[in-house]
Amino acid sequence: FTIIACILYNLFFIKVNPVYIILIGFFGSIISQLGDLIASKVKRVVGVKDFGNLIPEHGGVLDRLDSAILVSQFMLIGLSFLKL
Repeated sequence: FTIIACILYNLFFIKVNPVYIILIGFFGSIISQLGDLIASKVKRVVGVKDFGNLIPEHGGVLDRLDSAILVSQFMLIGLSFLKL
């Protein structure tokens, strides 16, 4: 789904080489999942179940953003090479 969303975004908004967009979508999806897994591992090591109580039953605000923390760095670097 991420690759399809990136291709559609490319068609309507930025119009760069589709190969770059497909690669950014593919690796961005993988890195997003890694960010979630790394945050879960940190919680296990520290011994906490949730990172906060602001959003009940969802693990806190950080659990909503843990994949975005890692993938945002990748997107910054990846899109800087496209010189948009």
